[in-house]
Amino acid sequence: MDGLEASEILLEMALDSKQIWIRMITVAHFNHDGRMTSIQAFITENTAQKYTEDKLNETNRQMRLLLEASELGTWDWNIPADINKVNKKWCDMLGIEFEYVETSVNYFRQLIHPADRSHVERDLAKHLQGLTDAYTTSYRMKHADGHWVWIETYGKVVERDNSGRALRLAGTHGILPTDGSTVARAKAKTITVFYQ
Repeated sequence: MDGLEASEILLEMALDSKQIWIRMITVAHFNHDGRMTSIQAFITENTAQKYTEDKLNETNRQMRLLLEASELGTWDWNIPADINKVNKKWCDMLGIEFEYVETSVNYFRQLIHPADRSHVERDLAKHLQGLTDAYTTSYRMKHADGHWVWIETYGKVVERDNSGRALRLAGTHGILPTDGSTVARAKAKTITVFYQ
């Protein structure tokens, strides 16, 4: 049976005190008896791509460490697809099992306290329309065990289509400290909005 087998390796080489990366792809061709008939090798210099990959990996690692240290939950909403991805910390804040979290925005909306929904929706609409630089607001979300958790959220539209319509919104959630002043300010904002 005729066939081929391919492999790829990445090699680090030192040339005159300069370090370079080489990518080598080999393809072995076999005839119907399974005997190798030829080998082809493609070698390309890959230093720039390796550098970019390393920088990207380091940036991702740094971002993960910063988010872990800050105790923030993250969310990333693909608006046209109605998929909102969250991290484990976001789920932990609300006592939700990460493996079972729903991704639709309607699920997230139902977790918002009824008295806070109108100002959350209004602030969100303003930002999606491009009327604000960022989406930032405080509100209550229902914890899985039934109590309400004060959340402060910060996000931005990170992608728009050619006509300016928001396609993707991403941001963070943080639990507001339970000291009187922080929650009192958030409650005052909610009450003010509720009665407008």
